[in-house]
Amino acid sequence: MSEIQFNANLKKAEKAESAEPLTEQQLEALAQKRAYLQEQAEDIIAIAQLQDNSALNCLHKINVLGGTSEKAYRAVNTRIITDQDPHGAYHAVAMAQSTSDLPFDVPTLIDIVIEQGEPALQLRLLKLFDSQPIAAEPIPKIRDSINQLGDKAVIAQLNQHLLNRQ
Repeated sequence: MSEIQFNANLKKAEKAESAEPLTEQQLEALAQKRAYLQEQAEDIIAIAQLQDNSALNCLHKINVLGGTSEKAYRAVNTRIITDQDPHGAYHAVAMAQSTSDLPFDVPTLIDIVIEQGEPALQLRLLKLFDSQPIAAEPIPKIRDSINQLGDKAVIAQLNQHLLNRQ
């Protein structure tokens, strides 16, 4: 049976046979925490499904909890796309950059930031991809969008940023 790694930096837990068995109190605490996290995931899903423009609120709850269920992530992704929320899209892409297996539709979210976001938000999005070559997508697409919007101050920041990367 293969182990799903949600964070590549996490270390595998020791095998059950080499670890001391959990006490009844520890098992109860784990069960309570599991129930609490499930309840929070259901709350996030309800908020995302029922409240327009709630993606940032949901993403904040996820960050505070340290993660949530796949279904909750998908509900937030749907909320961002439905609302065409550039700020929610930016934050979801940022989360996906640090945790690669999140079920966010990153290409669609990038497009939302490019199409709906102000130039400064687009520049922040571009900076998320600093580990990639300048010619790799989505960097040229974001760069072109910022240039087309014509905000001279942001274009100057963009040009300086790209120059510093070379």
